[in-house]
Amino acid sequence: MQMSTRLPMYVFTSQIPTIEIAQAGIDPLSVTLWAGRDKLLETTMHPVGGKLKLYDLRELYEEYLRSQNEDDIYPYAIFELEVGNLTWEDNMIIYCPFNCNISAEEFITKHFLTTLTAKRIPSDATRDDEMLAYLLKSDEASTPRTIEITAAFRAPDGNIVGHTCSYTDSSRYQYDGLLCCPQDINEDFDHYCTEASVYDYRDLTPLSYTIRMGQRSFTYYVDWDFKPSVRFRFRNAFNAEETIYLDAVTVTKTDTERSLATSHGKSLFYDQVDSQEYEVTTAPLSTEEAAWATQLLLSYKVQRVEEDGTLTEVLITDMTAEVTDSDEEHRRLKFTYRLAKQGASLTVRNEVIRNSRFANQFAIQFA
Repeated sequence: MQMSTRLPMYVFTSQIPTIEIAQAGIDPLSVTLWAGRDKLLETTMHPVGGKLKLYDLRELYEEYLRSQNEDDIYPYAIFELEVGNLTWEDNMIIYCPFNCNISAEEFITKHFLTTLTAKRIPSDATRDDEMLAYLLKSDEASTPRTIEITAAFRAPDGNIVGHTCSYTDSSRYQYDGLLCCPQDINEDFDHYCTEASVYDYRDLTPLSYTIRMGQRSFTYYVDWDFKPSVRFRFRNAFNAEETIYLDAVTVTKTDTERSLATSHGKSLFYDQVDSQEYEVTTAPLSTEEAAWATQLLLSYKVQRVEEDGTLTEVLITDMTAEVTDSDEEHRRLKFTYRLAKQGASLTVRNEVIRNSRFANQFAIQFA
């Protein structure tokens, strides 16, 4: 018996071929498919013409990777197939339900786990918001890697200065992430930069920074005037978390379904079900941003980031995503979402009076 299908060592779920086992004989064979230690399929198959064929394995792996525990979500699984007394194993199955024009091995070698190469972020982006996820090949994970950061800062005196720092990452994890919010960049330069500077790196204001690891490169632009009206965190095309910041107009639509009963001349409602939908229309986006944002619309897990940083799970129920490559037209996305939890929402702003002049104005006794 032999596997006649060539399965690459690194393969996207959307690129998993039909697995064919040749020279399988005529007797029924036990077939077991694993993702690491987790069993995905166990069955008995009858060879036809001396061959076994396994179809649609991508659906098994995608559902498995989507259904992991929230604190233990990975973008990949290790392939292992047992047929009779033979085993084929060690291929890395990488989550990507989108049809991709390059191989998985080429992508993970040259890219972080995102389709963006640059991103505009607000100055208050946090470590939870911005983490560059990456996936390493086996040979990369076995050797230390150099992380290089090139940044432009505004100094306290208004001058724009550029600096570069680097450090070594010796972890053996194949899947990990780099902390990339503005605060982390200041700390990285404070710890690792050996360039002479007349400024304290902790006092510099980051304007942009490019992070490189091997052939991977990503640039952040910090917009200190950018105040996004809505933020979403979502699982992208590679099952990695990303945060999108949108200038958008949101229309809240409230509705209810209820029945009316009348008894002894008095009417009342019963069986009332309240619902709210939020219709979002974005400001103009670049072609790259709009194409990336469609992953939000198609994601199986989307959360709205609240003002206090908490996350509310939402369901995108309707969308209009027409992305043009013309420079003469605006690229806008329009979509409707509702909260995963049924019912209407009540938003209360818990704001603290920060001006001490007015903090106790109502505690003064009347004269």
